[in-house]
Amino acid sequence: MQEGIISIVQADSIKPYEVATSNDLLRYLYRINETIDCSFDLDYDKDSILNYLDNCPTIRNPSQYNLDTDQYGDVCDDDID
Repeated sequence: MQEGIISIVQADSIKPYEVATSNDLLRYLYRINETIDCSFDLDYDKDSILNYLDNCPTIRNPSQYNLDTDQYGDVCDDDID
């Protein structure tokens, strides 16, 4: 691991809140990596939505549809009510 870059596991252990979702952790990592100006893949699925804003950061979904308005986009949600 490069100096100054932390993993999601490390971020989870030092986060300033109790329970974190994957999007919370991505937001946290983005803020940390932005301050130290290092390369960080800001858009895993290349759908033009930054990971920390993307409701499904690993599957392309530029529309961000979320029928049941939970934290997961429809393409990642196995419980669309």
